[in-house]
Amino acid sequence: MRQVVRAGGEVFDVRGEPQGGRGARSRAGPAALADQLTVAFEGVYAAVQASRADWPARRARALAELLIGAHQA
Repeated sequence: MRQVVRAGGEVFDVRGEPQGGRGARSRAGPAALADQLTVAFEGVYAAVQASRADWPARRARALAELLIGAHQA
């Protein structure tokens, strides 16, 4: 499974479960999903503002579905 490194060196899988990185702590569940969706959409907003293109917004739904699906697995 794909791993994500967050600020502070914490290592989590895509569902927000700790993978033993420095300072690993449990944040699985709805709170982790909310964090991931927030970061994803902030990135979409920033990309649209920076590039004046609409492709990030067009791909946002697929990204959200991917994150939600990973949490339901």
